[in-house]
Amino acid sequence: MLDPLTSTTFAIHNGKGVYALLLGSGISRAANIPTGWEVTLDLIGRIAAMKSAREACHADPEAWFRAQFGREPNYSDLLEHLAISQAERTAALARYFEPSSEDGEEEGAKPTAAHIAIAKMVKRGYFRVILTTNFDRLLERALEAEGVSATVLSTPDAVLGAMPLAHSTCTIIKLHGDYRDARLKNTVAELSVYEEITRKLLDRVLDDYGLIVSGWSATWDVALRDAILAAPNRRFTTVWSYVSAPSAEAEDLIQARAAVKVQVKSADAFFVELNEKLGALETFDAPHPLSVELAVRVAKRFVAEDRYRIQLHDLVVAETDPILTAMNALSVHDTFSDELYMERVKRYEAMAERLVAVVLNVAYWGDVAAIRLVMSSVERLMFAASEYNGVNVWLDLQLYPAALVFYAAGLALVAAERFDHLKVLTRDFTTRAADINRKVGIALPRLGLQGVFNKDVLNRALGKSFYVPFSQRVHDLFAPVVAKQLPGVSDFDNLFDTFEYLGALIVTDDRMAQGEGWVCGWFGKWAYADRYGTNAKTTMKSDRERLGAEWPFVKAGIFTNLERFDEVYDRHQKDCASRAWG
Repeated sequence: MLDPLTSTTFAIHNGKGVYALLLGSGISRAANIPTGWEVTLDLIGRIAAMKSAREACHADPEAWFRAQFGREPNYSDLLEHLAISQAERTAALARYFEPSSEDGEEEGAKPTAAHIAIAKMVKRGYFRVILTTNFDRLLERALEAEGVSATVLSTPDAVLGAMPLAHSTCTIIKLHGDYRDARLKNTVAELSVYEEITRKLLDRVLDDYGLIVSGWSATWDVALRDAILAAPNRRFTTVWSYVSAPSAEAEDLIQARAAVKVQVKSADAFFVELNEKLGALETFDAPHPLSVELAVRVAKRFVAEDRYRIQLHDLVVAETDPILTAMNALSVHDTFSDELYMERVKRYEAMAERLVAVVLNVAYWGDVAAIRLVMSSVERLMFAASEYNGVNVWLDLQLYPAALVFYAAGLALVAAERFDHLKVLTRDFTTRAADINRKVGIALPRLGLQGVFNKDVLNRALGKSFYVPFSQRVHDLFAPVVAKQLPGVSDFDNLFDTFEYLGALIVTDDRMAQGEGWVCGWFGKWAYADRYGTNAKTTMKSDRERLGAEWPFVKAGIFTNLERFDEVYDRHQKDCASRAWG
């Protein structure tokens, strides 16, 4: 039997936009936004402090309140008596929904992993309508970070002037209002009935959409419970996620809606895993190899004639866009494991498979304009990897698709002996992408595999002990692809080592020119192939001696002259050879 989350993922994947989210206070708990009960306990503590009974209340605020006032503590009653008007309640609640650190920065008010995962799924079209009982604005902030501008409806006036749901990328319906608006709903009386226009909108959502419920207890929200019970439609499933046992009110709704129950560790874990599972299905939907061959045939036709330059541009863009979308689905905040690391490596490889095949042919057969088109694709992928806050291994691995496409272009140009074009790719390609300070520099140093992969983690995940496992993996990945796409290549090992070693020398040259003390980079298979008598270093040096000024790497301007190459070569030998094994 499939577990409920797997079947839910399958349904959401096959029905983009069919499901609406219903989010309660539990969704914001990890951001230090308290639940209604936690606000209740805090309010009791404040009452006790005013009565000089802080110590007596501290151990058991609920019992203290019951002893003092002869009734059970109630969030709605407390708030209604402590802050009489709605405006006063808004001011009282601000401290709970904008928690700040001592230095004034809103450390506690950042979107949670759940908010971020939801925003990523919204961006990819899985959810278009979100119902929430929350007053905070964390979800709006997460969506803005993803470039999604949501329509927010928090008052009857906003509902009246809103576009139809079908015409909005994302609509957030804040059923209880926004805490900055004096018209928010808190008390039982306020939560017992909605204005007619809000109720009609809610009825339409409950009738037209399936429902994914998270972080909502159903205990206090009388009007929302009544609306869900009254909704006649059962076309789409209701999925109810919960951490501990659902409340009695929630169980009534679950039974009435025949909802699927999904027990989760937390809202964060639920939505992060849902996003990951949807990403896995997207990867599974990757084109069949036959469509890879079709894309290659189309690319060859377009690259053959200048009159197809626009079509070639559109093809490369169209092949890059799905990778950007799939990359965006992967969170850099996920908990790390070796198994998940290897799974993500494979997913990045699957994302780039078709573009790599296309680029091998575009670079091999194309003119310099085609190379610049490839460079624009690589740069877009590099910019997609420009997030710097998260788990380090995930942050580094973001550059893998860009590196794969860059390698495809470089290998093709070396194979075709198109050294003028290779100079454009390796020397003229400058960008501010993938630099935390947005410093403009040549792209090549930023695409070295030793910066993309964690050597120890990759070896552990592979069960190997390679000196440079990242280089070996990409070599093994490209070998069959090059054999199929560029059958004229007779010695792929030498081709691969030549490109990587050339990259290492270019990095050294660039760092020497900038006066840097650390000039090494782009370690690869060439660093240990040397031990077994087959190495790109010896071949490159002998070609330089044999051909002199006619040596292609100098003639094309990759190195300014023979003397500069010798200087770079010697510096690399001195500083880097012993460190390539690290």
